[in-house]
Amino acid sequence: MRLALALATMLCALGCSREQSSDVPAAAAAPGIAAKSPPPHHVPADWSDKRALGSAAGANPFDTPAAAPARRSVERPQPPVVKPPPAPPPFTYVGKVMRGRILYAVMARGDRVFVVTGNDTLDAYRVQSVSENDVLLVASATGDVFSIPFSATSGTSVALPLSAAPGLDDASLQVSAPSRVSLGQDFTLTVSLDSGVNVVLETGRVEVRFDPKILQVPGQSAPSGVARLDIAGAYAGHPMPATLQFRVVAAGPTATEIRVVPTSIADTEGRDVGVNTPQPHKLTIVAAARGG
Repeated sequence: MRLALALATMLCALGCSREQSSDVPAAAAAPGIAAKSPPPHHVPADWSDKRALGSAAGANPFDTPAAAPARRSVERPQPPVVKPPPAPPPFTYVGKVMRGRILYAVMARGDRVFVVTGNDTLDAYRVQSVSENDVLLVASATGDVFSIPFSATSGTSVALPLSAAPGLDDASLQVSAPSRVSLGQDFTLTVSLDSGVNVVLETGRVEVRFDPKILQVPGQSAPSGVARLDIAGAYAGHPMPATLQFRVVAAGPTATEIRVVPTSIADTEGRDVGVNTPQPHKLTIVAAARGG
């Protein structure tokens, strides 16, 4: 009996010592064997996914996010200032006048006409050249060059011979009428006033003098032997004509003269212009032809 009790006590002590030895860590139970230490760096479980995501996005997912760069205001370039084109000269090229070998241009501005050639001054412009096709004008203030084309619809190209006027600045009168008329016949006297090259005429008055015993002007109240003609607006290349009707009242065949005398010729500025006095027009009066 005592032997069985002692054996049971021994087995119970042996079982308790085994349970206590199982609760002691392996390091304490076996001091001669070193325990395994954890790896030096702790790697999170999602390290591979973040690395793949970072390489695809071009950034390091493990770094601190960089601050966004500051935006700089960019000044937009201003468009260049475009200057309006200069206004063209207020002139038109309406006519041509040839004096000897010099070509003159007839330039019109409104109701005024100017006759110019190279190096002349035309208001605020200098005439650089004159050709058959155009006139080149240079603005005195800016130096801009303008081409004024000849306009056939605005004027007539007229080439006047030197005999049309004795000088460039002289106005002249020409008289045209038949040189032979019959008794009792009516005829027309034409007086043309040419202004010359550099003059534009505003007014022109002439007297026509004749023998009232041989010639009369129909409708004249009294035979005075003097008739007056007004000629206005003549300019270079465009002489202004005026006409006067006569009737032969002579008693028989004879010869006579008609004189044309300028009395008042002025330009657009009101200045008197010298005009040549044409030679007297000689007229022969013959007997009227008999009817058959």
